[in-house]
Amino acid sequence: MIIVDNALKAREAQGKPIRVGMIGAGFMGQGLTNQIVHSVPGERMTAIFNRHVAKAIKCYQYAGLEPVVANTQGAFEDAVHAGKPVVTEDPMLLCHSEQIDCLVDVTGAVEFGVRVVLEAFKHGKHVVLMNGSSTRPSARSSRSTRASTT
Repeated sequence: MIIVDNALKAREAQGKPIRVGMIGAGFMGQGLTNQIVHSVPGERMTAIFNRHVAKAIKCYQYAGLEPVVANTQGAFEDAVHAGKPVVTEDPMLLCHSEQIDCLVDVTGAVEFGVRVVLEAFKHGKHVVLMNGSSTRPSARSSRSTRASTT
């Protein structure tokens, strides 16, 4: 971790923090926001999407910040450029913004997450997935596994 910590500190000193956009604003998102805001020099929680924007606002407020709501790409870009934390009900604003370096998916909604992640990839974003998936194999994969082992 020392190498990563030093690299993040260098980015902070250069004024080039990693600009994080988060998809989801539940328990995990609130904790991650608080961690980045208070304990990770070299990263910024730049924007949060949630389908209910009030939950995204609460994530920032828990960390001591007051965000602005953006519903268009122009408003999103202006707020980020001004250094304001942004919340939105449109995940594609994060995917399309050149001012977001990395998206973190904390939704727990795998199918929705895939759509967002694929769009983020189209726009050159790094992606971190923190959403859960079932460890129980589907019926189809169970049949396939049994068939291949007999």
